[in-house]
Amino acid sequence: MRLHCSMHLRLSPQLWPAEGAVVDWLEARGIHLREPGSPRRVLSFAVAVAEKHGIGKRHLSNFDCFHYAYAKAMRAPLLTTDALLRETDVETRPLRRRSWPSRRLRFAPSCPCSPLG
Repeated sequence: MRLHCSMHLRLSPQLWPAEGAVVDWLEARGIHLREPGSPRRVLSFAVAVAEKHGIGKRHLSNFDCFHYAYAKAMRAPLLTTDALLRETDVETRPLRRRSWPSRRLRFAPSCPCSPLG
């Protein structure tokens, strides 16, 4: 699978070694960074999804709106498990949300961290 990410950063000199490590990591995995195109287009997508789905509690966050907008502008899948983002017109990954089994923590009675003593 080939994923596309976009990133526009101004890094301070002390972060340059970290930037190199990240670039090496991405290249080793075949992940390519590219620009999303027109900032106005990205903003337009973000505003449209905010108007349709709302912003705030139980709605999309500003981050969600721009996450959606960048994916739409790039014609790339949206990497999310968020139910609201899955209702948008952009393809999402993973393809479906896993339902994780709920498990209770069990402590051995002799364990020092055990609530049983």
